Amino acid sequence: MRTRLSLLLWLSAQLLLALPAVGQAPTGPTAAPTPGLVVSSGYVESKRIASGEAFPIWITFENRTGQEVLGLRFVDFRTAGLQTRGACWVPVNRAAPKGPRFPSCIPDSAQPAAPSPLPQRLAPGEAVTVVGDLVRTGRSGEFMLTGMYQWTDAQGVQRRALLPVGPIEVTKNWEDWRTRVREDLPTVLKEVVLPLAKDLAWPLAAFLLGVLFKAGEQKRAALQQTWNQMLSTSHETAKNYYMPVSAAANWFLATLRPGAVQDQDESFYYLALLFRRMRYLVDDISGFYLKDRTGEELIVSCWAVILDSFVSSFPSGTGVEQKELLVATIEPEEALRQYKRKLSAAPVPGFPFPARAQLIQIREQFKSWTLRADFPKLDVPVLTLFYVAIDYEINRPYDPWYGEPQVYNIQEILKQEKKLKVWLREQKARPSLTDEEQTRVKDVETIVRLVREHRWSNTGRRAPWGTRWAVKAWYASRAGV
Repeated sequence: MRTRLSLLLWLSAQLLLALPAVGQAPTGPTAAPTPGLVVSSGYVESKRIASGEAFPIWITFENRTGQEVLGLRFVDFRTAGLQTRGACWVPVNRAAPKGPRFPSCIPDSAQPAAPSPLPQRLAPGEAVTVVGDLVRTGRSGEFMLTGMYQWTDAQGVQRRALLPVGPIEVTKNWEDWRTRVREDLPTVLKEVVLPLAKDLAWPLAAFLLGVLFKAGEQKRAALQQTWNQMLSTSHETAKNYYMPVSAAANWFLATLRPGAVQDQDESFYYLALLFRRMRYLVDDISGFYLKDRTGEELIVSCWAVILDSFVSSFPSGTGVEQKELLVATIEPEEALRQYKRKLSAAPVPGFPFPARAQLIQIREQFKSWTLRADFPKLDVPVLTLFYVAIDYEINRPYDPWYGEPQVYNIQEILKQEKKLKVWLREQKARPSLTDEEQTRVKDVETIVRLVREHRWSNTGRRAPWGTRWAVKAWYASRAGV
């Protein structure tokens, strides 16, 4: 009798070891402990899924035989009512990537977040665990996760077993609540929302206005704080780069004005100085960084037209080479007296200058450039806009210091804008234009557009706030031809 009772207890213990739990405990049926047995179990964090957040599933395989098993793999895996999430799920059949997928990340491997194949050999007493994330779908109800796996025992016999995990309850999702809201919405609006809105309308409006006002104040304060931090950098950039370029452009324009002393060497010197300082600016800081992007685009577009006009004035496509030579013959702070010695026909004693003959040729070509019919109609207006825009933009950051906006030279802007419009009209009236001339027309049209935008955004800044639009509109009407 005692022997039978001991045998019964031993069989019960073995059955308990083979039975996995569901939900909070491992889940998955196994057969009786016959030779070649591989025990599997599945585990999820909760039996009930209510949110749309991902949750993990763990599956463990244990070799409880006394021999090595081979070729452990999934034959099928189903996730009814749930969806796989993340990179840990790989196709059961690699030839069918859209078919069933199984979890394949091994938590205790070297790469726990990367998919790994199940071990081809599982020694006696050895176990392996794989994990993957799942997420609910729009369906609700109770679902089972089911997997079919197989292995080969030491005798070469292929075996298969079924692994169920669950049931897992997926509660009703938001779609059910939206249906209820649609059904009850008219009653809720009439009996709850409208009476409540009457009582809260004015307090809520005042609150929202206060929030908007405070947000505006915070935005202005943050903008002012950022600009205060950038002001020192802007000042250094203007002092070292923009102001020298502006000064050279202004001096060159001064030599071209009616009544100016016609010293071609002086005019040529200031053009060379302008080119050299622009090269220094581009090499050091790559370009213009101003407060107004339209101003930046206007200055860059004007400089491109000036440079192209000067380069194209040289014959046989040598303009770029001659321009580079011109830039190389002068330093950013070189004085006029020193530069004139480079332009003398005869060598100056004690002042060797190997490129003298080439520089004199460039000067002669410069004279021809300034005598072209387009020079006063196109090049001078573009260079004037270049100078006026730089001079205005480098002084704008100091508006808070002086307590009033920088004066916008609207009269000079309008004057040069009209000249460019006349030039455009003349070019378009010509029977034909070369490709180079058509490109130049497009570039000048871009300048006119940028001038219009820059003028509109900057005129009337000193006028009373309510009259600024009228001031802008009046000047816009004066910009016609």
